[in-house]
Parts: sequence; C-alpha cells; structure tokens
Amino acid sequence: DVVTLTTMKLRPGRFASALVADPYRLHVLVCEALGAPRGECGFQFRAEGRAGGATLSFLGPGEFPISKMDVPLREVADVPEFAPVPVANSGERVAFRVLAIPSERKRETGKVALLRETVDILRWIDRKLSPAGAVVLTGIVPEVRTSPKSGGAFPARWISGTVDVEDPAALREIQSRGVGRGKAFGFGLLTWSVEMDYWAAV
Repeated sequence: DVVTLTTMKLRPGRFASALVADPYRLHVLVCEALGAPRGECGFQFRAEGRAGGATLSFLGPGEFPISKMDVPLREVADVPEFAPVPVANSGERVAFRVLAIPSERKRETGKVALLRETVDILRWIDRKLSPAGAVVLTGIVPEVRTSPKSGGAFPARWISGTVDVEDPAALREIQSRGVGRGKAFGFGLLTWSVEMDYWAAV
C-alpha cells in the first residue's frame, strides 16, 4: 500500500488554536471523520501552530478523507496537499522532526516515567531511531498541551535531528508505527526530509 502524507493549513482563529492546544478535541475530530473507534483510526496525525494558524498532518494508507471532517474545520482550511511518503536511500542523511512524549517503563515498579533531562531524551530518541542509522540530535523544544475535557496534560517535546540512513526499510517501519506514546492524541508522527534546514521550520 502507498503511504500518504496529507497536510492541510488552517487560517488563524479560535478553531485552529483549539485544535493545536487540545489533543482530545483533535482525537475526536479525526476518529469521527474516519468513522473509526477512538484509538483505532489507522492514521497518525498531529497539529502544529504556525503564525496564528495551524497545520494538520495525517500519515496513513492513502489520502486522509478531509471531506468527512467537521464543516467548521473545512470552512477555515486551505486546499489540502497529498504526497506519497518518499523512500530514503542508504547512505543518505535526512533531517527529522517529531512531536513526541519521551517516556520509559521502569523495571523496578512497572510504571511509566516521563523523561525530562536532555541526556535521557537523547538516549530515548537514539534507541527509537538507531535501527535506521546513526542519529544526531539538533533540538528539543518543550510543548505541553492540555485537554480541558479530560483534564489531562501532555508534556510533549518537539525533537529534531538527523539520521544517516543505513537501513531505509527500518526508517519506513519506524515512521509507519510512530514514535513513543500518545499516538491516538496526535503525538509520535515522524516526518523527515533530505533538506537539512527542515527541522528549523518549527
């Protein structure tokens, strides 16, 4: 199956700001558009703020059905773009970005602990991506999002860096399954480009 990245820009306003700020609202909107049980939509997705507006990204098997999304969203959206996800070549350096929730399960207690220190996040992202090649971290930017409905906080991080690709299939597999926890709420979508200034676009 062709894996497709769908992107859609939303014009500045309350609606765009709410989708970026509230992971639960985004989660419900995506699941309803797909007619899927919550948590089983088959697409990865994320929302990111840009100059007062927002950009929505969806990664999955084919084009995301934008036409089935809420009318208020479609009224503030520009024409979506659809592009097949490219395949990296062995020996190629790619720049990646991911909005993730770094965490690990403690062996002693079995509980999940959030990672906050740079050295721990570096070790975590290296473990996640190193099957594809050598990883270099270039940036970590905190971004906590909160859902008023559920009362939950999502202590996420924008993580950026480069991968010197040794195993293109491994990179594709990592991208297809996402990185870390919270994927049902818009976290973990890994995107990459051969353009080295890609990570600086956040």
